Amino acid sequence: MGWVTAVDKRELILNAAQDCLRDRGLKGLNIRDVAKTAGVSLGSVHYYFSSKEEILVEIFRQFVLRVSEATLSATPDANPREVLIHLLDGYFEELSRDPATCQGFIDLWDFVPRNEDLLQLIENYYRSSAEFLTELIKEGKRQGIFRVDSPSAAAVQILAIIDGIKVQLHLFRNQTDLARMQRGTKRFVLNALRAD
Repeated sequence: MGWVTAVDKRELILNAAQDCLRDRGLKGLNIRDVAKTAGVSLGSVHYYFSSKEEILVEIFRQFVLRVSEATLSATPDANPREVLIHLLDGYFEELSRDPATCQGFIDLWDFVPRNEDLLQLIENYYRSSAEFLTELIKEGKRQGIFRVDSPSAAAVQILAIIDGIKVQLHLFRNQTDLARMQRGTKRFVLNALRAD
């Protein structure tokens, strides 16, 4: 086996933490199990992360980064309706890539009030997501594609729908057809915006 760089080892630990989080949930996550799953010493985990909380902040930060990259990959000149569809498809792609994301988000909300870094990260994520969607809806309204009274209220409603989907997928994961839910969500959101 070749040399493992610090970046590789850190990613190895984060991937192991995500596996443990998926298997045990937030309450069952502990540093010892993360080290064992990663195949590294307990000291190595503590070298890169001082606590379980720091690992959780980094896992969520990486999720936000992936979602933001999907958002930014939308062509600025594109039709706002198509950009919105692209965003929703990207969101569902992320959920299908790792269905345990739903459980992680539910667990995360229990933890947020006790961790200032995580609270700040989530507030920034929702604020920037709402701002992006508001501007997208305003542009769609300007172009006559969306007909909605309040773009900012519509943006917050879309984010609420997305959060609700996470809960539904967690509660009914064995009974849910993700592709069908994706089609239905796009139809519902576009109808709510009265999109042409």
